[in-house]
Amino acid sequence: MPLDAVCLLATVREISTRMAGGRIDKIYQPERDELVLSVRLMRGGVKLLLSVGAGAPRMHFIETGRENPAAPPMFCMLLRKHLQGAKIVSVTSPDMERMAIIECDTVDEMGIPSKKYLAVEMMGKYSNIILYGEDGRILDAIKRVDGDTSGKRQVLPGLFYRMPPPQDKVNLLEVSQAGIAAAIKNADDDTAADRWLLSHFKGLSPLLCRELACRACGETAKPMCDLTDGERSSLADVLADFVQMIEDNRMKPYLLTHAEDGSVFDFTVMPVTQYGDL
Repeated sequence: MPLDAVCLLATVREISTRMAGGRIDKIYQPERDELVLSVRLMRGGVKLLLSVGAGAPRMHFIETGRENPAAPPMFCMLLRKHLQGAKIVSVTSPDMERMAIIECDTVDEMGIPSKKYLAVEMMGKYSNIILYGEDGRILDAIKRVDGDTSGKRQVLPGLFYRMPPPQDKVNLLEVSQAGIAAAIKNADDDTAADRWLLSHFKGLSPLLCRELACRACGETAKPMCDLTDGERSSLADVLADFVQMIEDNRMKPYLLTHAEDGSVFDFTVMPVTQYGDL
């Protein structure tokens, strides 16, 4: 059940709405790749889990705390030094990427107001949590990445924070409806419609691509070269409605479960019709 950028965007919007203006009261690191931020609000408080384990990177609220080690790890101590008591300004998900940035107002050692940013990158085995200052320099990361680990992007204290390398795909939220329709009209290879959507547009999961193709064509794997003019027009309309749903923030959580035992096998932000009655 991969967390795609659309699901993450819906999650981040909910988190930001609830936490913006709150103050980070306590910070814990129960696991090597997990953080828990306890945030004090005007009324009550919340606990936000940030997990960057390769198997299931995610961020969401939790009701109960986690068991913490007797001695806090060094990264946790650093976060407490820089972020404890900080005011959360916003939580954003930039450019349809699987990442979130928590912007905080705080004060430095001299009592001078400053900004700190916590970048939570949820990208499979490359997932990371990185703290950097308003000058863009990295203070530290939950996973340091040196030149031996990656020749493209190092994540080390003192270096400038750089966004992950961009995907060579189109951002649906930055292209016009006419541009989407033109791309669909000109697609004439034998790639299945769902795979074409996955390779062409950023931030979409295989599940969402199958659903969009199914709604437009009645099936998920029809080759693009075999689409009729009507199906191409329908696919453009389906994508336009999908973009409008995101822009209007009409996304809602849906769990897909097996009829036999009720076990969850996937989740997304819109009703799913491709499986029929499960």
